[in-house]
Amino acid sequence: MKKTPLFTLTAAATIAGLALANPQSTHAATKPATSTVQTTDDDAAAAQTAVDQAQQAATTTAAAKADAEADLSAAQTTADQTAADKAAAEATKAEATPEAIAQAQADADAAAANTADAQAASDAADQTVSDAQADVDTKTATDEAAQSAKTAADDAVTAAQAALTGEDDPTVTASQQAVDEAQTAADQAGTAVDNATAAQTQAQQAVDDATNADAEVGGVVLTPDFLEVYHEINGDGYGGPDEDWTNNVLAQARDATQLIDYQPTAADDAEIVPDMTQLTNAEARELSEFAASVINDIRAQFGITPIHVSDGSVQAALLNLGGNMYRGNYGDNSWYDIDSETSVAAAQTLGLPYGTQYDDRGNEGPLEALGAGTIGNAVMNFTFNLGDKSSPMSNLKRGILAAIASLMSRTSYSTDATSIYADGSSVTGDLGGQIDWLTDFILDQGGSKNYDYLGVEIDDKGSLYFTFTNVTGVDHSYPFFNDTTTPAPIAHTKDTTALAKAQQALADATTALTTAQATKTAADTALQAAQAKLAADQQTAAANAAANQATLTANLEAAEAQATAAAATATATHDALTAAQAALTDAQTAAAEAHEALTAAQAAETAAADHLEALQQADANLAIAQAADEAAQAALTDAQAAYEATLAPAAAAASALKAAQAHLATVQHWLALHQKHATAKPATALKQVNLAKVKPVAASALPSTGDAHQSVLALLGLSLLSLLGGTALQRKRRA
Repeated sequence: MKKTPLFTLTAAATIAGLALANPQSTHAATKPATSTVQTTDDDAAAAQTAVDQAQQAATTTAAAKADAEADLSAAQTTADQTAADKAAAEATKAEATPEAIAQAQADADAAAANTADAQAASDAADQTVSDAQADVDTKTATDEAAQSAKTAADDAVTAAQAALTGEDDPTVTASQQAVDEAQTAADQAGTAVDNATAAQTQAQQAVDDATNADAEVGGVVLTPDFLEVYHEINGDGYGGPDEDWTNNVLAQARDATQLIDYQPTAADDAEIVPDMTQLTNAEARELSEFAASVINDIRAQFGITPIHVSDGSVQAALLNLGGNMYRGNYGDNSWYDIDSETSVAAAQTLGLPYGTQYDDRGNEGPLEALGAGTIGNAVMNFTFNLGDKSSPMSNLKRGILAAIASLMSRTSYSTDATSIYADGSSVTGDLGGQIDWLTDFILDQGGSKNYDYLGVEIDDKGSLYFTFTNVTGVDHSYPFFNDTTTPAPIAHTKDTTALAKAQQALADATTALTTAQATKTAADTALQAAQAKLAADQQTAAANAAANQATLTANLEAAEAQATAAAATATATHDALTAAQAALTDAQTAAAEAHEALTAAQAAETAAADHLEALQQADANLAIAQAADEAAQAALTDAQAAYEATLAPAAAAASALKAAQAHLATVQHWLALHQKHATAKPATALKQVNLAKVKPVAASALPSTGDAHQSVLALLGLSLLSLLGGTALQRKRRA
């Protein structure tokens, strides 16, 4: 049991002395309400000291109470257990009659005998398992030997059969190996040929793709003089600078213009247009985009916006609207120049809006949103030789390029005389006609036309028409503008880098294929030679075997008989091994059961022996239990008394602490008042304060002894003395 710490008499005397030695200072802090009070810092310090000492006393007494409570709980637990042990000992004592002891002895003897029997059975079962395992080991070795003998006998039969047919001849064996190796080499060579063939096919496809990917090449390269003359005349061949000078310079410039030969793609050469006078939409679109690429090349050299191709511009060309509306020298026709019925039909076909409006001349027109929209048709005096009206696409493109180039040069453009020809008279005559063709259509300058869409068509006489369209003030959501493209300028040179690489790769692949084929041929020849040698060696071996057939047959029969006997032995040994393995399993099961029975018998023997001993020692065990119970009860009583002795001091210390804290609060309150008046009026004395009006904190909690401070300290001292007295009493009772 834990000892309670003894609070020293010195502390108690100190606390009591505070109340007795200086009654003047303590009394001054808490005079009756009608008295005059002057609180000082010393009073506050004394009150704080009282609180600290009261707190220490409260902490000590509370700890003593907690320790005593823990000791009481432990003592109660011990007493409960010893009481239970005593009851059990009394029950055993009541049971321990001579007859019961005799019966317990008999039960213990029987249990011991049963354990001995179980031990013997367990030992016997273990021995059976050991014997069975040894039998399995022996039969396993016998069976393995029998199986090996059977394998050897089977091998002997195979060898005898090979000897009888001549297959075991060393020469035949070597020849067969040579054939196998040659076959492997031939197979590998065949795979190499297949791979090389696939690589060549892929390389050929790459060449074809590179060839087909080549763009058309052609066009014209203008001289600086040509550009200078054009800018001097500002798009008007009938005014501006001296006309003779212009004609002379322009003629020289046209002579110096570089013409780039047209080089078609393989696809264009292969594509045949069945009837050039009845172009399909797709054919007209392709020719229109080609013409636009040539024109855009020229426009790029002049720094002019490129021309476009759309579904509507191609339809305008196929309908030959420019020709149908022809009224001027160069096919410059406004929408209002044709009758309303034709205009409405054309607008519907081209996918343009239509309605009614009037121009500045009072003429009624059908298109309300076209503004200055016009369709111009250029007949280039370039006629295709119709023949049967069919032509390769490349010839039609060559004619288009020749017609446009004839405006830029007096040199004849390279053409295929069997299918097309060019009449250059219209562009080698007066300057005005030539410049108008350039300005109105190719270059679209002068501010009056602004042609920005193009279509190409060939009429039923083979004449080539370029239909230029100007559409303004119309939202581009109308069908006319569907699939609008801006073809890039035609290339002047052909990029052959990709094609050259593809062709080199094809050459390398072809060389690799040739090498692989040669290797395959050599491998096939070697295989045939090896196969022929094998056949010859097999024939020789067969002949040798035939000469010794009787002996070899007898050897085979003997080997077969031995193999049959070996198979029977192997079967018997395997069956015996299987039976031995089953017996081992049964023995292991029986041994496990015997082990369980032995464990149970041993447990029963232990229980019987323990019961016999308890009956035989009943008197002694009861005496021990009674003594232990008495000691536990005495300890419990002491613990209860010790716990109760701590209750009063703990309560008293707690009350003293509360009173000391209340007193400290009152002193601090008066001190604050004192400091406030001293600060406010330092030249005058502190006013008299009526204590009854201030209502100090916790004043009602102080004992009514006449002097609050002295009462607090006295109460604290008495509580500590009480604790000391209780502790002494406890020691006396234990003694």
